Amino acid sequence: MPIVPNRVSGLPTSTSTTATGSSTLGAPSPVLPMPLPGRDAPVDLFDRTSGTPVPRSVAVTHAEIPDTLLDAAGTKVEHGADPGNFYCEHAFFTLQRFATEVGIKKNAQGEPLCGFLHVPFDAQCGAAPSATIDVATRYAAHRKVVGAAIQGWFQAAKETAQDPITILITGYGPFQSITNNPAGGFVSHQENLDAAMKNAFGTALIGRKGKRLPDRIGGSPADTMALRYKVNDGGRVREIVVVAERLKVADVALDNGDPGSLVGALKAVKPHAALALGVHGGNTFLAEHHADDGGLVIDAQGKARHDDNKQPSVAFLDNYALARAIHAGGQRGPARVADARIGNV
Repeated sequence: MPIVPNRVSGLPTSTSTTATGSSTLGAPSPVLPMPLPGRDAPVDLFDRTSGTPVPRSVAVTHAEIPDTLLDAAGTKVEHGADPGNFYCEHAFFTLQRFATEVGIKKNAQGEPLCGFLHVPFDAQCGAAPSATIDVATRYAAHRKVVGAAIQGWFQAAKETAQDPITILITGYGPFQSITNNPAGGFVSHQENLDAAMKNAFGTALIGRKGKRLPDRIGGSPADTMALRYKVNDGGRVREIVVVAERLKVADVALDNGDPGSLVGALKAVKPHAALALGVHGGNTFLAEHHADDGGLVIDAQGKARHDDNKQPSVAFLDNYALARAIHAGGQRGPARVADARIGNV
């Protein structure tokens, strides 16, 4: 849940900070941020180069990415400005904090394949959690956007990732007036993931539904599901596993010792790409690229908790991997393959 203007909470956005110094080859060594505690591997998204500057995402132009990443049949995706110093930004920060450790792949620009997508507020947000909602209608646009992201990330990861290519998708559950969160709702229905994969791969998707796999340790059928898909990638059959999980809007979602947390999911699934979803008060989808530790306290044991008074002190370099994936996936569109031998439909 973001704490930003024009979003559900209405509280002000914090002033962002970013890593300083140049990251181009041959440039002076950058000023390095303080290391994060509780890490098992270096956080290579900071400009932390041990005195040997190398190209990082901050040095990579993103001018080629348009302001509108996807605009189709009333579905519009734009760049976010700041995910807000609350659990939405905390999720994006956490994904990047553990990206290297769990083996998340990188795109050609060196950015890890993880991101945060703000989905629009809708009329059902105030409905009871048990309310009957037409899933196909509510999530028609979400399926297109997530499908574009999956397609973009598949293309970015497939050359270096071994099958199954694994993608983790999380969404937040109820919070205050958001009693029926579209983010958590999206990841709670298999038909949404099946439709997103269909939007991503078209007739290259083999079969209409993903095959349910045993839930990971620490998950339950109510909040976690794993689905295996097969796609025809230029004549080669490849496997993709999508793991979807609903998270609480609470510190437990960030707890590096809780198997049901975002950190627990990352460590158990070890995804090649990871997407977190949350709701905001606007009417477009927002692909966020900035993450700092505003509102986030990480103690000496590496445990994280929210604190409204915590000012940002460390920022990851801007990460446009999600924006690139949605734009590339939307432009590419679903593949059209006809091959009865391997069961394309």
